[in-house]
Amino acid sequence: MSSSTRNTEESIYDTLIIGAGLSGALAAHLLSTKSKTVLIIDKGRGVGGRFSSKRFAHDETEISFNHGIENFSISQENERILQTVWFKNWINKNYVSFDSENNEWQIDVKSSELIKAILNNSPENRSHAEATSELVNLKLSFEAEQISYDSASSIVTVKGTNGQSVKSRHLIVTAPSPQSLKLMNAFLSETEKILLQKITYTKKLIIFGRNHLNETQMLKFSDEISEKFFELTETKILHHLNQIEPHLQQLQNLELKKWRYAKVKDSVQLSQDDIYLSRDFWTIYSDGFGPQKFSSFERAARSFL
Repeated sequence: MSSSTRNTEESIYDTLIIGAGLSGALAAHLLSTKSKTVLIIDKGRGVGGRFSSKRFAHDETEISFNHGIENFSISQENERILQTVWFKNWINKNYVSFDSENNEWQIDVKSSELIKAILNNSPENRSHAEATSELVNLKLSFEAEQISYDSASSIVTVKGTNGQSVKSRHLIVTAPSPQSLKLMNAFLSETEKILLQKITYTKKLIIFGRNHLNETQMLKFSDEISEKFFELTETKILHHLNQIEPHLQQLQNLELKKWRYAKVKDSVQLSQDDIYLSRDFWTIYSDGFGPQKFSSFERAARSFL
């Protein structure tokens, strides 16, 4: 994977992917094996999406924590995931381990390392590995703002909030459904808009603070509590959480973090054979597409089996 192998202002990629989470990484990996040039853009400073590891300075100390998924399940219906090259690579590198007691997979590293491993995956054929690193390009801190399509040239242009633009022949959107809906609104049918609107997400409130030993502690609040107070001001949120969690009163230098799209709460079932939306020059992948009985991880991964 490369972050600067080409000038994205001048290049026209085969595929442009919005979102550097699991779906975006798997799409890029699959396309690179088919010798397609790919550019992934993401508004964050690092890869991961709901598999991201966040770093920030808390009280002059750099803190790193897994922001989203800490474990996931794989049902018998989707056991093919276990045989994929990238998942076997996770196991071989001891990035994940199976918890037989709870019947789920635990993430044993910074979760963003899982996504990096997919993007940097090196096949046994060394020449192919080198080609793959040239084919997949990454542009971070690039927030997509506007999408346009020139039917005469069959070129998609994505303009960022920074004023820069990138071009491709096909567009894959893997952002949370509210963001996908906003970006793709002009190209979606009313039925497709309704489908995306039906996908809902849980919110998450996270607090960091220092205890009496000067150690940083992290508290993640439940979906119910996070939903109840999420839209309040930081001062009011801290006031309410102090009443709910007495342990907070023992911590100093509190810092609040908010995550609006923590995990899919309500998914939507497309037609029996469809696991994504696709038409003309665009495709939308989402871990919100698929049966509710599957985990978000399964719904994202099975799109690329």
